[in-house]
Amino acid sequence: MLSVKDVSDTTIVSGSGGPFRVLAGQTEHLAFPLILPLSDTPRAILSRLMTSSENLTVTATLQAYVAPLAKLTGRVSTDFPWGAPVDDLHISAPSVAIYNSSHLLVTVPVSFENHSPFVDVDTVLEAETINATGHSAGVGNLDIQATRNSAFSQDLSLYLRTPSMSETLFFNDATLNYTINLNATIFGIPTSASRTIQLGWGAPVKNLHFDPFSAQTHNSTHAIISLPFSLMDNSDYVPLSGRILGGIHDSNGSEVGAIEPYALNVDPGHSLSDHLTGFVENALVQGELVFRLTFETAHGSFLREVTIGA
Repeated sequence: MLSVKDVSDTTIVSGSGGPFRVLAGQTEHLAFPLILPLSDTPRAILSRLMTSSENLTVTATLQAYVAPLAKLTGRVSTDFPWGAPVDDLHISAPSVAIYNSSHLLVTVPVSFENHSPFVDVDTVLEAETINATGHSAGVGNLDIQATRNSAFSQDLSLYLRTPSMSETLFFNDATLNYTINLNATIFGIPTSASRTIQLGWGAPVKNLHFDPFSAQTHNSTHAIISLPFSLMDNSDYVPLSGRILGGIHDSNGSEVGAIEPYALNVDPGHSLSDHLTGFVENALVQGELVFRLTFETAHGSFLREVTIGA
């Protein structure tokens, strides 16, 4: 009988061979082919061995009968170094590019070493990306061929939905955290692993700044307001397009004017300096005014309120 145990002394597989017969006065060197069935081995152990190299313990027990005199038993154990087919699975820093209007193409370098002298890896690695709120954000797959005792290194392409834009992401840089769940079938055994990646997010509107407004008489009752502003599209892949709308309010919160619609068109990595215009009554231009501005874009509408004096 032969058994194989892992580092926690759990039996992975066992089997037996024989019988054999040695005639009186003879010396024999015997070799027994053993078929060790894996059907009773817990899947969790098999999956772990696909990605974890460790020393296994092999124990052989030999029983012999000297009829009709005696029953003899011998036992020997030895360590067996197990090399995992997918050892040291590593995901390197990703790169990001625009794929289309709704998705990003995230390229993730994947590498591992096949330490097994027995198993060639020929499979498809399926990947699902989970965002920080626990929802699926995109998928990808990678064909893998890694012969025994070889190293593997290729790029995994993930098609990631552009993050849902919030006011925080619209006006502020951030680090986005994702978990990549990896699944493959190796030598008929389902295998899984999880890794985390971080993507740098640049705000489509960063460093939004307003200078004091200026006023010029338009007619006997109203003045033209000019509000200088500047911003930068700090995103690597989200162009800033849309328009700015807004109302002008006095210190009591009453709306006293409106901003003329302003067309936005800023490429990623570029800056914009210009001015917004609107009309208010002449009597209001000497004090502070509240500008409630709406950035209307394909990703949503985002509000910014600023109090500025002349």
